[in-house]
Amino acid sequence: MKFALTRRPLASEPEVPGPVELPDDEAGGLYEWRPIGIGESVTQYGDDRGFRDSPRFEGAPGPVVELDISMLRGRRSVEEAARAVLRRPPKPTSCVRYFRVVRLLSTGYLAFSSPSASNPDHVSIVIGGTEIRDSPEYRSKWSAADRVPLSDVCDQGEGE
Repeated sequence: MKFALTRRPLASEPEVPGPVELPDDEAGGLYEWRPIGIGESVTQYGDDRGFRDSPRFEGAPGPVVELDISMLRGRRSVEEAARAVLRRPPKPTSCVRYFRVVRLLSTGYLAFSSPSASNPDHVSIVIGGTEIRDSPEYRSKWSAADRVPLSDVCDQGEGE
């Protein structure tokens, strides 16, 4: 599988990618990934184990290879995020952190709306500058010494 990104620059703002078509993880259909607006925010759900800072290239559920970090569109409370991600109330150890899309873009990440049947507000965070596919080049972007960790880009969250 190979997915190329097209980019269109915005005046005095970080570049925003164009739409990308990717296969749906369960139904086998296609969903089109669309860039999230530069003025929007996204929410990452976490718990006492912390927050994911890179994809699970190995160990993702089933035969799936994760290429992105999952988040939710908009600023969500711990309660809202837990119900969207887990489909149940939060645990006492649940927490969220927030990201402004403009900060993600300015540090080399791309934010796409990537809805699925089970989560219409799903957002995929990927690293730009290369094709989004399971390749040594793409994986190396996530472990590069000059990559800004997501923890350095986020705004304060709830329950942390």
